[in-house]
Amino acid sequence: MKKQFLLYLTIGLLYSASGSVQSRQERSASKPSQPAAIEVPTELLQQLMRDDAEARNFVNQGLVTDEPGGKFMADLADLNEDGKSEYIVSPPNLMMGNSSGPKWVYRRTPKGYQLLLSIGAMGLSPLKTLTHGYHDLEAIGGGNAMGYFKGIYKFNGSKYVYASKRNSKNPR
Repeated sequence: MKKQFLLYLTIGLLYSASGSVQSRQERSASKPSQPAAIEVPTELLQQLMRDDAEARNFVNQGLVTDEPGGKFMADLADLNEDGKSEYIVSPPNLMMGNSSGPKWVYRRTPKGYQLLLSIGAMGLSPLKTLTHGYHDLEAIGGGNAMGYFKGIYKFNGSKYVYASKRNSKNPR
């Protein structure tokens, strides 16, 4: 009797667990997905090398590779809601520090790419608020015993400038 009870209990637990996994998979599949990062276009990489000596030295030393994490990548975000994406550029993994590294924000113009922000951060995210038609940005800095640094950057009409900071125990 005890063996039969254990058998039914085991079958019941396995059935319950498989239903729970399937339910979680269905819920996560229905969430809108973030677009994957893209490789930085050649013209943008050339502009980045003109704008940033560290990026230029990194590329000139041959440290950009075809290996995973070996290229400059960009997240696309429509920061001014004009239907055209701006580029939030991240460096190859070798250029990253312990938990942060340089980030650059560019927009495409008729004359090429224009640098809007250059900063060192763990992450850079658009906020819902707008200044001069562009979404404000939140930069998250490395953590320490006091918490994480979160800086807010606002668009001044030609580029993003530092506006305020706040500390948080949570990096997100």
